[in-house]
Amino acid sequence: MEKNHIVLLIHGIRTQGSWAEMVSQTLERDPTIKVQPIKYGFFDTFRFLSPFWTREEPIRRVIQEYRDTRRNFPNAKISVIAHSFGTFALTKALRAPDIELYRIILCGSIVPESFRVASHRAQITFDPILNDCGTHDIWPLLAKSVTWGYGSTGTFGFGTVGIRDRFNKFSHSQYFSQDFVEEYWRPYISEGVVVPTEWEVERGNPPYWQSLLSILPLKILYVLALALLGSWGFLTYEDSKISSIEFGANFFVAHYVGAAEIEVHLIFENNSREISEFSNFTGKLFGPSQQALDVRFFMIGERVAGAPTPMFPATSTPIIVSPSQSRSLRLAFAEDAFEQTPVLNEIFKNFQNSKLAVNKWDPDLDLVSDRLVAEISSIAYERFPLEAGDWTFSMSYSVDGSTREISEKFTLTDANISRMLSSVPYYSSGLGILPFWKYGAPDGWSIISTEITVDGI
Repeated sequence: MEKNHIVLLIHGIRTQGSWAEMVSQTLERDPTIKVQPIKYGFFDTFRFLSPFWTREEPIRRVIQEYRDTRRNFPNAKISVIAHSFGTFALTKALRAPDIELYRIILCGSIVPESFRVASHRAQITFDPILNDCGTHDIWPLLAKSVTWGYGSTGTFGFGTVGIRDRFNKFSHSQYFSQDFVEEYWRPYISEGVVVPTEWEVERGNPPYWQSLLSILPLKILYVLALALLGSWGFLTYEDSKISSIEFGANFFVAHYVGAAEIEVHLIFENNSREISEFSNFTGKLFGPSQQALDVRFFMIGERVAGAPTPMFPATSTPIIVSPSQSRSLRLAFAEDAFEQTPVLNEIFKNFQNSKLAVNKWDPDLDLVSDRLVAEISSIAYERFPLEAGDWTFSMSYSVDGSTREISEKFTLTDANISRMLSSVPYYSSGLGILPFWKYGAPDGWSIISTEITVDGI
């Protein structure tokens, strides 16, 4: 049976997540589920307590691992089980708009009480997040008390719409028994069923010392120690808060009358405190024969989760990203436009009065004269620059007064090349020529979606 449900496991601090193997074996008894642990290395206490830049690397790792998983399983549902600091990293990773999750289990949570599902409704399904709380777990209380940015939600719960707080008579890591995973996690992951615990009925009010610890600002006791590193740490932190672009999960290659076109999914990140302006996008394609093709930025569209991306002509207007925000966009690049050549103008003129169904083509139509078909086909074959082998797409851009460059590698196969050229013999029907049929193939689409690896320069 096909594995169409991927469950990511994210561990906490001072551990490599040794519980992952047991959880994997238990959940994968469901033949549709594949479990993938995510490891970001041993995260020590100092980095956990520091409210500055040290928490960012695990968050970036979670985002990248999600994107890698989505590339490998483009149609699968993706769920997450996170523990301790992993809960914090997961909820912070939701700042990336391309992350979309099916079901979520938190345990030993240190996520702030201010977290709201409604702020991420487009990224999370309508199943409630399951938050397993341990009434004997003091670590979320200490995390909230001794440093900034954390909450005691793994002890007291969230108490908010969209999250189901389930209470257990547990300390911080007592969730990882096979019996508990089988009885309480597996039904939720597989079927969305939340099984109540007996302790939810039996438990009383939390002891007074727990409530007191959750509000005591012990963090003030070491503020003076942190101040010794203040100037150096602040400057380093500010320098790290730059705006940048990362490649997303989707990447497409095509041609229009032999001219190469490429469409990329990009994440525009603004980690600064000011508005960032991205502009001056230029691209190059480097092929296996060392050829270099200049491609210009000509179309843009804003990606919306679960919906097609409408594309619009590119302009010189900068792309604006607000402080501490990101945008998910598609940018299309092409070799020099071919639309203004006499032969295409003649073909378009013949179609001006035609009433064709834009979303439905018929490769058996005979709409273009043999003379024009022969001429346009010859041009398409002669100028077609793509070939099987390893390619690199390089894009430069300007942001906040500086110029940056990123690149991405991809591979085209002989089958990909044949697919892209499959529309040329059907030019007589308008397929592959008319703008609204430009990526049509006799049995679908000629545009190629290719798996990618990101190689930032």
